[in-house]
Amino acid sequence: MIDTLFLTVSLMGDLVLGNVLENRIPPDSGFIIFKNFKNFIEQSDLSFANFEGVFDIESVNRDKEYRFLFPLSSLKGLKKSGIKGFSIANNHIYDGGEKAARKTYEILKKEELFVSGLKGTFDTFRIKNLKVGFI
Repeated sequence: MIDTLFLTVSLMGDLVLGNVLENRIPPDSGFIIFKNFKNFIEQSDLSFANFEGVFDIESVNRDKEYRFLFPLSSLKGLKKSGIKGFSIANNHIYDGGEKAARKTYEILKKEELFVSGLKGTFDTFRIKNLKVGFI
C-alpha cells in the first residue's frame, strides 16, 4: 500500500529587493513587498522564489546596463516574509561580481534558508518526512 502525501507549494518568480544604485530601497526593510501575501506563504509547506540579484557587499564597476544590487537591510524583510527557499541561478547573480554572488549565497544560508544555484551547490531538507532537494 502506498500512502498519499499532499504538499502545498508556493513558487514565486523574480524577487527584486530594491536597487542601491538607483537609491530605490523599499520601506520596512522590504517587507512591504510581501505584506499582502504573507499569509498565503505561511500556509504553504514549501515556499520558493527566484532571488533576482545579489546583496550589495561592495561596489564593483561592470559594463552591464542593469545591475540588481540589493541593500543588506532588506534581509530583515525577506526573513519576515516567510519564504524558505531561493534559487540564485539567474542572469543577475553576478551583477556585483563573483565575490558578491558567493557572499549572497553564504548570507542566505546563514539565515537558515534553502538556497541553490551557484555552480556546485545544492540544498536538501525535509517536509512532512519527505526529503526534498534543490539543484
